[in-house]
Amino acid sequence: MWSDTILTAERQHFVRLCTWGVASLLIGAGILLSVARRPARVPLLATFARGMAILGGLEVLAAAAGRIRLQPPSLETAVQLERWLWFAAGCEFGVAAVAAAIVIWALVTGRRLGTAGAALAICLHGLTVATLGLPLIAIVSR
Repeated sequence: MWSDTILTAERQHFVRLCTWGVASLLIGAGILLSVARRPARVPLLATFARGMAILGGLEVLAAAAGRIRLQPPSLETAVQLERWLWFAAGCEFGVAAVAAAIVIWALVTGRRLGTAGAALAICLHGLTVATLGLPLIAIVSR
C-alpha cells in the first residue's frame, strides 16, 4: 500500500516539475522575443530570459527521464529516496541563496547587470524546484 502511494506521489512530482520546466521555457522564450525587438540593449532581461529558457528545458528533460525510470520502491529505496530528496532540496535552497547574493552584489555595485539577470533566473528556478519537492518529501517521510 505505501509503495503505491510513493509511486503515485513521484509521478505527480515529475508532472509538476515538467509543468514548471515548460512554463519556465515559455517565459524565457517570450521575454527573449520581446527583448530582441527592442532597439536598446537590456542585459538583465536578456540573461534572465536565457537562464529561464535553458533551466526550463533542462528541467523538462530531467523530469521526463525520471518519470520513465519510475518503479515501485522497496523499503530500502524509499529510505534512499527520502535522503536524496532532503539533500536535493538543501542543494536547491543553497544554490538559490548564493544566486540571490550574486544578484544583490551585481545590483549594488551597478555593474554586470547581465550577471544579475542570470543569477536571478537561477535563484527563481532553484526556489521553485525546491518548493515543488516539498510535497513529495512530506509523503515519503511519513
